[in-house]
Amino acid sequence: GPEATAVQARPLLAGEHLTLDGRLAHPAWQRAPVHSQFVEKFPDTGAAPHQATRVRVLFDAQALYVGVEALDNAPGQIRAPWVRHDGVNRTQDFVVVYIDAIGNRQSAQFFRVNAAGSLADGMHTAADDSEDFSPDFDFDAATARTAGGWTAVFRIPFSSLRFAADPADGSAQVWRILVGRRLPREQFYLVTSALLPRESASFIATMQPLQGVQLPERHQFLTLRPSLTARSRRDRPAGGPALNEQALDASLDLKWRPLHELVVDATLNPDFSQVALDVPQLAGNTRFALSFPETRP
Repeated sequence: GPEATAVQARPLLAGEHLTLDGRLAHPAWQRAPVHSQFVEKFPDTGAAPHQATRVRVLFDAQALYVGVEALDNAPGQIRAPWVRHDGVNRTQDFVVVYIDAIGNRQSAQFFRVNAAGSLADGMHTAADDSEDFSPDFDFDAATARTAGGWTAVFRIPFSSLRFAADPADGSAQVWRILVGRRLPREQFYLVTSALLPRESASFIATMQPLQGVQLPERHQFLTLRPSLTARSRRDRPAGGPALNEQALDASLDLKWRPLHELVVDATLNPDFSQVALDVPQLAGNTRFALSFPETRP
């Protein structure tokens, strides 16, 4: 089919910094081109959406920023529950950003945030049109409610994106992007920033080119995430002296990308208090051992 309309990105000016508050009030957002050509995917493929959605893209030397305006003429119907990480689903109002930074149309990383600010991420594979929530990428997003709906701002570090080396022939890489929005109302609505043909086996093939992004000359990225956990214990045994114990535990997560094809993840003294709990499973009347996905750093 015809090439989807490209989404244009604009750089932040020297000295500009974005505060991740979910709002699009910074002057840089007003300079960014607006993409508003959304179409309905469900339930009526190709129809004009009932609610308007607008997208802007900015970047600096470290990250990509995606700002989304989710307009709604009935903001009281927005469903915005707080959910656990990767618990964002179609029963909630959310926006999702798919990025294929390799440009081969075989897979895409996705980043979701619902209207309450809960996050989810993973990989979408074109071969079987499936989503895998087990990968956890270093990204952040914030949302804000407005009189006319809600807004969301994503910060996606380049260190979290999987992109190929510069082509040997000097041609520019083609990054691809797609923004989707879920609206659970009397029906489950899905609108997207490009038309997704009903007969298409996977939407990855119809993602839009993302133009204007300029990576630093050296594709080396380093992300450090320190944490500090305080513990306090007080006890007064019968007939004995009072016990008062305090302890501090420091930990560090490191992500280093020395080459485009090599990512080094390391953890020093991991803080397991921040690891997601296993989802309970029924263990009765089964002949097989329970299997839980890995959630440790």
